[in-house]
Amino acid sequence: MPALFGWEMPFPFARPFLYLYILFVSGQQRHKWLYLLHFVPAVTVTMILAFVLPVAIVEYKEKYYFAREYDTLIMVLVAGFMISGVTYIILSFLLLRKHRQNIIGQFSNTEKITLNWMRYLISGMGAIWIVVIFDPNPAVFLW
Repeated sequence: MPALFGWEMPFPFARPFLYLYILFVSGQQRHKWLYLLHFVPAVTVTMILAFVLPVAIVEYKEKYYFAREYDTLIMVLVAGFMISGVTYIILSFLLLRKHRQNIIGQFSNTEKITLNWMRYLISGMGAIWIVVIFDPNPAVFLW
């Protein structure tokens, strides 16, 4: 679908979902409306793409690419993906650790209260980011 080419780029900026999920499940949220600010990058990228995509896409041998004059924009987006990914992995780990400490402080028997699945999920996402960051061609994972 050539008309949809490039519209997947805002999705990596929707990473706050896991962080906000942990925040709300753990009961650590305070100002709920402020958490909408986490989605400003995704909305900003979407607005930029609304103007850029119609003129930036070129067809070459029945495949679609971004025109060379948009390489800088693509590199900025890739850098933003990486910074956002690593930041939210770190924030999620810190939030989960704080929640674990709160549980230990509130309950005497924490045997059945396990948060391993969240730790495994965050660790898996972190492993993916390690591969993405250290790959010499990171755009392969994004497009």
